[in-house]
Amino acid sequence: LKTTASYDYTKPEKIIRVNAKNRMTVDIMRSIAHEMVHHKQYEQGRLEVKPPDIGGEIEDEANAKAGQYIKLFAQKDKTLYDE
Repeated sequence: LKTTASYDYTKPEKIIRVNAKNRMTVDIMRSIAHEMVHHKQYEQGRLEVKPPDIGGEIEDEANAKAGQYIKLFAQKDKTLYDE
């Protein structure tokens, strides 16, 4: 990958790919959550064309939701940021 993560909704098999090399676990988890939000957007019929990499409703929602999910998880696992 030339990016932190990707999700190709145009192929029959919906696969999230994540670059984990030299990254903290919490950052990897945030990337997975971000791409899972994109998958939900796809299932809702909201991801019909490739969204911009920066900004826009689709990408902003994925960023915001991923951040929320990580914060919720961190409340349960206080060691998340100890790396």
